[in-house]
Amino acid sequence: MKYYIDYDLFTSHADKFIENLVTSIEENDKQGIIGVDIFDDKVVLSVEGQNNPYIISKHGTYREIWFVSPLSGPDRFKLVEEKWVNGSGVFLDQILIKELSNFCEGITISQR
Repeated sequence: MKYYIDYDLFTSHADKFIENLVTSIEENDKQGIIGVDIFDDKVVLSVEGQNNPYIISKHGTYREIWFVSPLSGPDRFKLVEEKWVNGSGVFLDQILIKELSNFCEGITISQR
């Protein structure tokens, strides 16, 4: 079965997810451990003491969010029932919360 999602719907959900992530980091990272750099279609999260950043990028052609983690490696996520999920059925917000909680407590990310 071919995966298809309207570009505007993809962009809307991806932008909202990224906005919620950045807001949660800004509200909860009181010590400034996680640096946030926002570019056109990607967010780079630099964590103090780590050599490699987290990269979250929108890929409109594929209608996916691509995620690169210094801990879990690269992955791709599609929008399924309003949640970003990889091919193994794991949600992007769960991975981010688990990994970023090592550096900043209280991170929550709404997928909507």
